[in-house]
Amino acid sequence: MITVLSTNQAIHDLLADENASWTYNEAEALVNFYEELEDQQGEAIELDRVAIRCDWTKATEEEAREMYDIEGDVQEYLDDHGYCLEVEKGYFLFLNSNHYISNYWR
Repeated sequence: MITVLSTNQAIHDLLADENASWTYNEAEALVNFYEELEDQQGEAIELDRVAIRCDWTKATEEEAREMYDIEGDVQEYLDDHGYCLEVEKGYFLFLNSNHYISNYWR
């Protein structure tokens, strides 16, 4: 049995995850990312908020710079090493390249 979620329902589901503490903008950015991925792959993706919570890291530009000892452009570095979503200017969500989306999204 499959339930198809609207964008707003998927955002609400991420916001309801008490262990993640996503903001609305973060949840919206994540849902938009996975909707675009669905369109690119041509197949539906199962929403797994636990996998999302575990795989994505949120950080300011300065925090990311410190974490990875980045000297150049932070977003470019994060994009080169995984997936990076700029939620707001200087504030990112990023998926480490060690994680493979296809393992979590069918």
